[in-house]
Amino acid sequence: MNNVTDTAAAGGALGLGFGLIALIFCMYFLPTLIAAIRRHRQFIAIAALNVLLGWTVLGWIASFIWSLTSPAQPQTIIVQQPAPPAPPQ
Repeated sequence: MNNVTDTAAAGGALGLGFGLIALIFCMYFLPTLIAAIRRHRQFIAIAALNVLLGWTVLGWIASFIWSLTSPAQPQTIIVQQPAPPAPPQ
């Protein structure tokens, strides 16, 4: 074998290695990416759970499911005050 073939094979293997690492990195942070894209109200909590407990698989599954939930819509509560009593006549 010559050096050109060996160098090309090593470069291809190196590129494959970096590609595999990038794929694993993206898969690990998938819940965080989903929450960011969806602008989830609990984005920071989801990201923290993903980073801190994602390696446990259960933490990753929990953060993944949480990132897919619909954020609660803010609710407006209207409180009606009773009318003031009529002045005495």
